[in-house]
Amino acid sequence: MNSTPAQPILEKTISKAALKVALGGGISLVAGLAAQMIIAYLFGAGAEMDAFYTSATIPYFLQISLLSWLPFIMIPAFVNEETAGHIEDAWSLVRLFFILTGSVLTIIALVCAFFSTQIISVVVPGFSETKAANASAMLVIQIFSLPFIGLATFTAAVENARSRFFWPAAATAIGSTGNLLCVILLHSSIGILALPWGALVSTLCQCLVTTIPVLRHGWTKSVGWRDPRFVEMLRLSVPFIVFGLIISSRSLLERYFASSLPDGQLSYIGYANKISNIFVVLLASSIASAIFPTMARNYARKGLSGLTQLTDHGLRLTLATALPTLAITSALATPLVTILYQRGAFDLQATQAVCIIVPVVLFGDLLLRMIGNIIVQAFYILKDTLTANIVFSATIIIYIIAAIILVNQLGYIGLALAQPVQGIVSVTILCVIIFNRLKPYPSAEFVRSILLFGTLSLGAALTAWAVIQLLNKTPVLLQLAAGAASAATLYMVVLNLVNPSMAQSIMDMTGLSRSVDFIRTHFIRLNETRKP
Repeated sequence: MNSTPAQPILEKTISKAALKVALGGGISLVAGLAAQMIIAYLFGAGAEMDAFYTSATIPYFLQISLLSWLPFIMIPAFVNEETAGHIEDAWSLVRLFFILTGSVLTIIALVCAFFSTQIISVVVPGFSETKAANASAMLVIQIFSLPFIGLATFTAAVENARSRFFWPAAATAIGSTGNLLCVILLHSSIGILALPWGALVSTLCQCLVTTIPVLRHGWTKSVGWRDPRFVEMLRLSVPFIVFGLIISSRSLLERYFASSLPDGQLSYIGYANKISNIFVVLLASSIASAIFPTMARNYARKGLSGLTQLTDHGLRLTLATALPTLAITSALATPLVTILYQRGAFDLQATQAVCIIVPVVLFGDLLLRMIGNIIVQAFYILKDTLTANIVFSATIIIYIIAAIILVNQLGYIGLALAQPVQGIVSVTILCVIIFNRLKPYPSAEFVRSILLFGTLSLGAALTAWAVIQLLNKTPVLLQLAAGAASAATLYMVVLNLVNPSMAQSIMDMTGLSRSVDFIRTHFIRLNETRKP
């Protein structure tokens, strides 16, 4: 696709916004990793952790099915009112949804707490009586994180719509710190129950970070519940909620199929997901959060051509970052898992079990999610909330079939494989549909980008593997650092030769361009001071 004069400016704007999200996410990541390392040390990967991951699935299921639509509905509505000069109307919509979100989620949490035993028995029928009782007790505590995470999701969307990206991304760091302190203080007295209490404290802290700025701004205008704009937003949200219950049921189905597996195998998938979440925070969340408001504004100003332009850039930026991350991390899985988890109750067997599925989880949870994020955002900006939800809902059948077949053959590895099987089908269908709607879309360029970035990523992964083989007698931390640095450097050098504009976007997004500019400026000044 030919660049318009404004396109490089837009791409730089997206990269800088993504950098703010990534910086905030990076801080959150450090705090989150510290919490996970201590949790792994204290509790390992056994029956109690299976129970905890199961109890955490219920609020996660409700969060995805009931709250995932909030940013996609709120941001375009806020941006449209703001672009039209109706800023007070935009804040009046914020007021209505704030009240609605907090009230409804609190009621749902109370109902789930009351029926916790029945919910656990349905979700994981294969659990032993002790395991099920632990999961039920933890659910009673953890379900009350739902109202807090709902308000955090909503207010973070409002802040993103106001082009504020850093603190919403960094909010998780404050939450993880609260989680860590809670677990450390309580584990000796209440054992595994420290984990759900830590999760509850985490969501409360995270909620406060984004909610306080929204409440401080306040709203001077109030619109009624029958306001056409509010009704339209509710109408658009209905497909999200209806289909979201189906789509997010995959997390419950995963627990259902895993309930009959040996103790600890569900935890292996949970720990692999934590590693995937590192890159989801740094890459998927940063690109998606940064590009969506810009896509909405570009569509409001330039129509379909503006949306096509940024969808294309978002997809290529996704491929250029997700493919090397997947390849390099897979090659470095053993030293990475060893450093993060292998200590205390987390033994070598658990390390080896988690390493096996790291590439599988990354493929489904990072690569396919990142591509899907951009495609889905394009649909939502077009005010089409049906197509993507129908496709994801229909392909749940594929997940169920794949899980039944693969779990019987491969155990927890087969269960991990079922997600990317479904993801490949759903993302392919959505790509075909959106490319036809955004005509003329450069689909041939998209395929060439897959081949180019895929080839470069494979070369980077081989480099990482060769480095850790060469350094196999050295400390694991050195293997990981040297392998990652060598692979990433090779990838960026070659990418800069074959696609300089994409390399520049990645450097802007990661903050490398600022570092290079600082070094260059400092070097020039140093030379000037040395001149006679």
